[in-house]
Amino acid sequence: MILHSLSTNRHSTCLEIMTTKEHFYRIPNQTPPATGLPSGYTMLSSGNSGVQVETRNKISWQAAQTSCQEDGGHLFRMQTLAKKDELAQIKQELGLPDREYWVDATDIASDGNYVWGDGDPVDGSLWLSRSPANMDCVKATWDLQLQDANCVDHLLYICEVTPA
Repeated sequence: MILHSLSTNRHSTCLEIMTTKEHFYRIPNQTPPATGLPSGYTMLSSGNSGVQVETRNKISWQAAQTSCQEDGGHLFRMQTLAKKDELAQIKQELGLPDREYWVDATDIASDGNYVWGDGDPVDGSLWLSRSPANMDCVKATWDLQLQDANCVDHLLYICEVTPA
């Protein structure tokens, strides 16, 4: 076998190996398959969406939501225990810090009626035992329980995007 060339493009690096003058084989590097997600997003194990966790820039709930929308998504919707578990797994795999993060739920439309951005009600089993108190926005605590918070507080945040 003769190493013919090393080619690189935006998605992968391949070695082209010539075995005869007519045949080339491409051997890709370890780049994961295309997910349809923006750069920097990690696919949840369910394959239904990807997440990106902002670990440096603390901002208000609305600014966080706007940032996620710029990527074509929204703040993370931890609507089920399964999604909470998926996020916990990613948090552990990536070694993310134990901090508080903005998520997509609010009661802005109807005081005391917490809903996700798609209108689904927030499951009461996901709340920290002493929540909600009387704030409009919702954060995930370091152990991924939900707690209401003042929307102008500056926190880290989690964006969620559905693959294209």
